[in-house]
Amino acid sequence: MTKEAVFTFSESSLEYLGDITSDVNIYFASDPDVLMADEDMRYVYNSAKDLETEFSNIHVECRNYVKNPDFFRKYQSTKGTAIDGKSVIIESGTESIVYGYRAFFTYNEEGTRWGYNGEYRYVAGIMQVTQAETPIAYFTTGHSEDITNANALANLLYDCGFDVRQIDLKKEEIDDDARIIVIFNPKYDFYGIGEGEEDADVKESTNEIKKLDDF
Repeated sequence: MTKEAVFTFSESSLEYLGDITSDVNIYFASDPDVLMADEDMRYVYNSAKDLETEFSNIHVECRNYVKNPDFFRKYQSTKGTAIDGKSVIIESGTESIVYGYRAFFTYNEEGTRWGYNGEYRYVAGIMQVTQAETPIAYFTTGHSEDITNANALANLLYDCGFDVRQIDLKKEEIDDDARIIVIFNPKYDFYGIGEGEEDADVKESTNEIKKLDDF
């Protein structure tokens, strides 16, 4: 959409990344000339270089996977992810995440690539490795919620750095690190204490409506 007809990061993404002060390393598993000659990786590599130009705390480095397999071994063993010449590693401190090149693109139902999704993937990855504490996103249960059809939303929240959990509010308390509670198509009412009920102090522990209201 730019006059140069090349991908750039939106202002909102740049503003968000500007709030991150930790050093972030982005590693590619091939040499720069190989990346630039590859139709897939050229977009991914150029986006990383744009971030490096924009932010002094983001560093991009190419390590040839064939020549330097020892460098990648710790990422392969700790993350359980196969690494090849098209892998991208985002690292900050002791935290890291490994992506294959397909993670930077979107595909239709037939599996055909139809869009580049580098902005989302880089911002999500950097957020995951730089967070001091992982925020929690809850999905409520116990009311016949349609959890199966919520998978896409759950995966989106996970990609954005949330610890995605289910919660039964009648039995569990909401963690202080919770930032989102999703109520996905429940079939039954949430429990709340009605007027005139006795033993309110006891029943408050199972009062789902009060817990949500307090949250």
